[in-house]
Amino acid sequence: MNILKTLIKYIITFLILIFVFSLLLTLSNFISRDKLLSNVMSSSVEISEYREIDEHAPNFYDSYKMDYYTDSVMINIAYFSDPITPFVSAMFAPSYGWGVDSLKMIRFDTVPNTSYSRYWHGYLIFLRPLLTVFDYTEIGIFNTYVLYLLLGACIILFYKKIGAWFSFSVVFTLVLLNITILPINMQLISMILLSMIGMIIAIYLYEKRENLIPIAFFVMGMFTIFFDFYTYAILTFGLPAIVLTLLYSKDQKISLKEMVKKITLFFALWLVAYILTWVTKIALATLVLGEREFELALISFKARLSREVAVTLQEKIVGGLASLNPNLSVDQFPLWVISLGLCAMQVFNPASLAFIGIILIIFAVLFTIYKRKTHTFGLVLLMISLLPIIWYVIAVNPTIVHFYFQFRGLGVTTLGVLATIFISIDFENPRIRKSITDDSNKKNQ
Repeated sequence: MNILKTLIKYIITFLILIFVFSLLLTLSNFISRDKLLSNVMSSSVEISEYREIDEHAPNFYDSYKMDYYTDSVMINIAYFSDPITPFVSAMFAPSYGWGVDSLKMIRFDTVPNTSYSRYWHGYLIFLRPLLTVFDYTEIGIFNTYVLYLLLGACIILFYKKIGAWFSFSVVFTLVLLNITILPINMQLISMILLSMIGMIIAIYLYEKRENLIPIAFFVMGMFTIFFDFYTYAILTFGLPAIVLTLLYSKDQKISLKEMVKKITLFFALWLVAYILTWVTKIALATLVLGEREFELALISFKARLSREVAVTLQEKIVGGLASLNPNLSVDQFPLWVISLGLCAMQVFNPASLAFIGIILIIFAVLFTIYKRKTHTFGLVLLMISLLPIIWYVIAVNPTIVHFYFQFRGLGVTTLGVLATIFISIDFENPRIRKSITDDSNKKNQ
């Protein structure tokens, strides 16, 4: 009986959110196109300038490149949302061609000629209103304020609830993911913001409404696919899950076995919600627009899960390997190794390795002197850390094609490993606390 009640609760939650998602997208479409046109046209010029810069950026430093292509698609879709048939338009996501050049051709009388119906495009509920007052660059500045204000709130909260070491670990992880470029890129910012909000909610629910944590992960899975344009969705599960694991580890009120069960359940709920919400969007598009939408989605799905890579991308990989070692060949490695390697190369460069080395030296000293004797949940943190790697191994095609932003899923791995390292140190040790206090007193004198 309890299982049935729980199932009904999740079904009702799911249906309510599907209705809310559809309603929000429909309402956003009531903004007329003429209010967006001026900023859409100026945005196309600005994105073209970003393209010029990116085309001359060094190879294999793609983490420092703009994803100008996808942003141009997002603005294109935002402009062609139709106030005459707002719900149909929300399901259809019409646009005029793809890419920067198509965006530059948009005029008042331009007619859409294609669509992107297999995603929710939840970003439109913010992007369409913003485009009435801001252009592309100004939206990037707006996102920058939002990102750093939210990050500041997170740093203060983590310092109070978990410890200074975790605030440092979060900042280091975000720097490794090149946080500076994220707010400028509309496509790349949503999962970072949603992950931060998820971490804050995780702390609140743990302290106030622990019984709501499972359904919160279910809801987070739904919001993830609503806003995500296929970037690095795993962050919205992994980062809040790491926060929760650390809170449970700090209080030591459950066993390791119970913690493994909890995290497994949370991930299952997040994943089921993510998949069901995605499938529901495709189903709604099919009901409204016809069976062709389902066929197109199926073709795309099969292509993404294939073990083949386009010839042009293979040539780029070959060039990259040759720059590392002329004797290396793409045929020498299985695709999953290339998938992992491409992502790893975005975070492990000489500069980041230098800082990682410094952290490891500091850890080795602290661990030798202040090793924690009580149990911790390092195993659970490592389980969470492996999720992006498992994804890169399974979904080799989309990872290789989109490695320049997919690599940011390694943020879960980085933060999980740092947390595993630092929770093995007893920061409550009187000698550490006295050392910190003495240093603080000296600075104040």
